[in-house]
Amino acid sequence: LPVPRCEGVSLTQMLSGPLRIDHPRQGDSLAPGHWQLAKGTAELEFYSGASVILEAPAELEILSEEKGRLHAGKLRAEVPRHAQGFTIATPEIELVDLGTSFGIEVQDGEGTSVHVFDGEVELYEPQGASGSRSGQSLFAGEGRMIESGGGASDIAADEGRFLSPTEFDRVADVRLKQGIQRWWDSAGVLRTDDDLIAYNAFQPEPEMAVSRSLTNWASNNDVRLSGSIIGATWTDGRWPGKGSLEFKRPADRVRISVPNIVESMTLVAWVRIDGFDNRFSSLLLSDGWARPGALHWQIRDDLVAELAVWYGERQDTYNSNAPFVMEPSDFGRWMQLAVIYDGSSGMVTHFRDGSVLGTAMVDATIPLAIGNAEIGNWTPRPRSQREVRNFNGRIDELMIFDRALRPDELLELYHHGKP
Repeated sequence: LPVPRCEGVSLTQMLSGPLRIDHPRQGDSLAPGHWQLAKGTAELEFYSGASVILEAPAELEILSEEKGRLHAGKLRAEVPRHAQGFTIATPEIELVDLGTSFGIEVQDGEGTSVHVFDGEVELYEPQGASGSRSGQSLFAGEGRMIESGGGASDIAADEGRFLSPTEFDRVADVRLKQGIQRWWDSAGVLRTDDDLIAYNAFQPEPEMAVSRSLTNWASNNDVRLSGSIIGATWTDGRWPGKGSLEFKRPADRVRISVPNIVESMTLVAWVRIDGFDNRFSSLLLSDGWARPGALHWQIRDDLVAELAVWYGERQDTYNSNAPFVMEPSDFGRWMQLAVIYDGSSGMVTHFRDGSVLGTAMVDATIPLAIGNAEIGNWTPRPRSQREVRNFNGRIDELMIFDRALRPDELLELYHHGKP
C-alpha cells in the first residue's frame, strides 16, 4: 500500500512461517502486514496522502491505506487535510489525525508518547479496550505520555526527537552525492581496463551546447567506438548531474561501430525501461543479420531477455534466452542488465542487478563480430511491423568487454553503479 523511499534500510516482513527478508527500492509497494525496520530510515507514502517517516528499530503493521499499527519504535507523520482520519494505533492508544503533523513513539515496557507539531489529533483507547470511545484532543505543542500500566501524563511536544521531512531529504541528498562520487571513482578505474573494448558513459561533452556524440571512455581512445546520436535526447540519468539518453520515437538511436572480433564477450548496460511498445526492445543490435558473428541483444515483450547470434553457413541462429520478470514498479526504475557469452565453455548467462536471470548452453560457439550496430534501435530492410524494435526508456551506461567477466566482477560493477 505505501510507497517507500528508503535510506540504507533493511525491511523484514514477519509472516506466519520463517521470516522473509525483502530489500524494497524507491517506488516499491508494500503489502499489508507486519513489517520490521532493522536499520536506517524509510519514508512511506500511503495512498490516502499521508506520509510517514519510520526510524529503526521499529515495527509497523500496515492495515490499510488509512491506518497502521506501530508495535515498536517511532515515526513522524505528515497528514494533509484530504487525508483527515489517518490513524496510527499502538498497544496503549489509537491516534486519529485531523490534518496535522505529529510524532509517536512506542517504548517496550514504558508505553506510548504522542507529540503534536501542528494541527490537532484525537486519542482513544484501543478498539475493544472498553465500551466507550470518548477521545482526548491534543493541539500543536502538546503531548501525552500513556504508560503501559495505564497511567498518563501531559508532556511538551519534542520535535527534535523525530526526523523531519527536511532532514530526511538532506540525508537522501547526501546519499545521492555519495552514490555519484562512487560511480565517478569506479569509472575512472574501469576505463583503464585493458579488456574493455568500449565504454560509453553517456555524459554529454561539456564544451558543446547540444552534444550529438557519445564518447568512448575506454583507454584505447578508439573514435570508431564513439557513437553518433540520432533523434534521442539528453536527459537525467541515475543521479542528478549524471546524463542519459532518452529513446522514445521510432527514429531514436545511437550509431556505433565495433571492429573487434572476439571469442568471448560481456555486455553491460544501465537502463530504465518505460514500456514495451514493440515485440522486441533493442539494447545493442548489429546491422543486418546474415553475417557470421552478428549479434542482437534485446528484450522481448513476452518478458524474455535474449542474445541472438548468427552462425554463418548454418543459416540459422542460436537464441540464448532467460526469463525477464517485470513488476509494475520496475517500469521507470534504473536497473543493470548484462549478458556474458563465454566462447570457451559455450555458456551464455543473463543478469539483472548482479543476479543471474538464466543460462543457456550454445551447441557450437563462433567469434562475435558486432561491426556496425545501433544502441536502442535497429534498422532492417522493410519487411513487417514486427521489425520495429526501438527501445522505450533511458540508457546511461554501456560497457563492452572482450572476455567473459566472472559473476563476482559483474556484481561489483553493479554495487559501484547502483543509484
